[in-house]
Amino acid sequence: MYNGPATITNVAFAPSTVTPDDAVTVTATITSIQGVASASVFYKANSGSYVSVPMTAGSNNSYTGSIPKQVDQTNIAFYVNAVTSKGVENKSAEKTYKVGAIPPNYAAIILNEVDGNTKYVELFNNSAAPVNISGMIILKNTVSLKNADSPNWAVPNRYYSAGKWLWHNQMQWLYCNSRPCCHYYRNCG
Repeated sequence: MYNGPATITNVAFAPSTVTPDDAVTVTATITSIQGVASASVFYKANSGSYVSVPMTAGSNNSYTGSIPKQVDQTNIAFYVNAVTSKGVENKSAEKTYKVGAIPPNYAAIILNEVDGNTKYVELFNNSAAPVNISGMIILKNTVSLKNADSPNWAVPNRYYSAGKWLWHNQMQWLYCNSRPCCHYYRNCG
């Protein structure tokens, strides 16, 4: 009877573009005449040590495991390891990916209204998805809209929800579900 290693094929991961918000699902097809006793994903972040996470058996010899979320710019290397019921190990070729934050879609943010006299600005996210506005500042001809000698209007470090309004009056940023809540300082909160 054959006592060789399991065959590991179709190793893949999803999503294919990984952000810091994503746990990564690793899938593989693992077959063995002797039966598969266990399967694991071994992964390492940057030049760290390998960490093992178990894989779960599914239908048609498919196995699934999950690599947890990682911080931006982390390089991940991983492979699938399988052990037969006779204790024979085999591992797949190593695969890699790099965690990268999705670039902000600033084109989706509309500068809807500016009032230079009372110093307020109203923005609108005109897209169907949140936009990361962390680090965004509002300038006119390289000068702050607030006052020439004041700090720039820097938006809060956060994702700006799709279809929402954002309003600033020199004192604070307010998030609104509809335009009337922000327009001319009414009902903001």
